[in-house]
Amino acid sequence: MICLIFSTGCPTLFPGYHIDKDNEAVPEGCFHATQGGTVMPSSSLKDYTNILDMAAWNKRGDAKDMIQRCGLEAVKNGAKYFGLRNHAECYTGNNLDLSQQEVTPADGCDKFCKFDVGQPSAIVVYEVVPKTFKPDCQSVHTGYLVDPAHWGMFGGCYHTSGPRTNPGVFPQANYVNFKLTIDWSTYVHQEHGGDIIKRCGKIAAQKGFKFFGIQYYGDCYYGDSPDLSPGLVTADCDRKCLWDVGAIDTVVVYKVEDVV
Repeated sequence: MICLIFSTGCPTLFPGYHIDKDNEAVPEGCFHATQGGTVMPSSSLKDYTNILDMAAWNKRGDAKDMIQRCGLEAVKNGAKYFGLRNHAECYTGNNLDLSQQEVTPADGCDKFCKFDVGQPSAIVVYEVVPKTFKPDCQSVHTGYLVDPAHWGMFGGCYHTSGPRTNPGVFPQANYVNFKLTIDWSTYVHQEHGGDIIKRCGKIAAQKGFKFFGIQYYGDCYYGDSPDLSPGLVTADCDRKCLWDVGAIDTVVVYKVEDVV
């Protein structure tokens, strides 16, 4: 799965968001919505403004909790699409009226689409998509933007077959150590290791490799044919797969995919 980012539209922070164990939310775009219910039926409105925690969004840098909440409402209603307007106004439906234009960078993406939710006069629309990969250890995010042209899409948290210095999943020579430059406070605030994931993914993309992985929070590996035979981690996920980066004996694998 690759996030749909329109060539003239505002890019999203992430390629998708988890809704539940069976479904994820794939962004369709950020659209002007000056009349509120013009993109989705106004009768479907579920207003979560009373539980909006903007302080948490600013600290973490995303609104994943609200996106998940609205996505769950869509799943409950059997709706194919949902959208968030004015931070916490959740709309759901099976048909979209996109007659109002998509927000563009010239309009101001942060002004209208910050945190991947719509502001007072815009709505960010998502499609509910069934998951095809459902590991026991779920990621914080479905993927990360590693450079303007590539996503690093989560491919699972795996055991390693060797010691940290030679884990066996990727070629030992394809290695960069970012451990000394980890910003631990950012990891804690954002609840993920996106900075290291992006840096490792950028190297993999620049070198033309299809996969990369993070072991022990800051050990970056890359290659075209990772050996995943040690198997997926199925227990103790919070310790072994914390922040979407591996622990001392695990590696979180990502696939480099084009932004389209």
